[in-house]
Amino acid sequence: MKEYDFLFVQNAPAFYKINLFNVLSDNYRIGVVFLGESKEVVINRCSKQWKFDVYYFNNNIDRNNAIDVFVNLWKMWKLISTVKYRHIVYGGWINVEFVIMMFLTSRRRNCVISESGIYESVIHGVKGFLKRLILNRNSHAFVSGIPHKDLLLRLKYHGMIHITGGVGLTLRNHNQFRYAGHHEDGPLRYVYTGRIIELKNIKLLIMAFNENGKQLTIIGTGCKETEYQAMAKSNITFLGFIDNSKLKEIYANCDCLILPSHSEPWGLVVEEALYNGLPVIVSDMVGCNVDMVKNYDSGVVFNHQSIDSLQNAIEQMEQNYRHYKNNVMAIDWEKRDREQIEAFTDICQV
Repeated sequence: MKEYDFLFVQNAPAFYKINLFNVLSDNYRIGVVFLGESKEVVINRCSKQWKFDVYYFNNNIDRNNAIDVFVNLWKMWKLISTVKYRHIVYGGWINVEFVIMMFLTSRRRNCVISESGIYESVIHGVKGFLKRLILNRNSHAFVSGIPHKDLLLRLKYHGMIHITGGVGLTLRNHNQFRYAGHHEDGPLRYVYTGRIIELKNIKLLIMAFNENGKQLTIIGTGCKETEYQAMAKSNITFLGFIDNSKLKEIYANCDCLILPSHSEPWGLVVEEALYNGLPVIVSDMVGCNVDMVKNYDSGVVFNHQSIDSLQNAIEQMEQNYRHYKNNVMAIDWEKRDREQIEAFTDICQV
């Protein structure tokens, strides 16, 4: 019977989670259950480089019908019955399989990764009651940042809360590239990268840049791509899909990232941009706006419903760019990674 310090149960093998598990496995016994793959998750195809034990169900988790849920539950229960673990860490508390398993496994050993923030979450009524019930089946909760901790406190979570400062080790998949300063030969060049869907609030972004005439590059694809291209003026360029490994080259030719989302639980792209030396402008609905932007003074936060607020944020960025740039370059990424790892390993010392 195999024994683990941590048995993680995850939806899909996202690269930033794999990086975290690999580092944890240097000093701890790690097992990871993956339900399958999703088109919404960036997969790490280098499975032979995984240094932990993998249990892969190979499902299409986007389908998620009743039969798949039952099969997944049976597989998880069968697996959990044949291994020993100090802690079982559920990668969320919305997934039906995870919720049911939380009530079948020991609360004392149960842990949950909560990546939802207070901004986008319902905390009252029946939904709030159910969330409190589910969360309190776990003795430990790992949250990404301050807004995520606030959610658990508002839901009266009774276990121990550990702030990880991120959703995984996002930056270990390519070499860091950070240029020293913005392009002195012209105005700042702005970039958005992500899905082109209504939730990302790109329409507001395009409206703002149609007004101000500044240079904006939009990277990504999505159902609103054709519509937004039609409304954009010539100062806005759409590049389509760019492989994650090549984004550093894009950042090297831009000066500031803008993420205007209506809802964003964390914002991996913000970490990516900061790591590559770009100050950021983010909406007040981006989950990392406190931990990564306000705390480091690495950029500007604006009201996601106001084009005037966005224009003011752009003006503030241009007036104080050197200040934000210096703060971005001073971020200690090794310390951040270390603190995220320690958020998990500290519970083994209890």
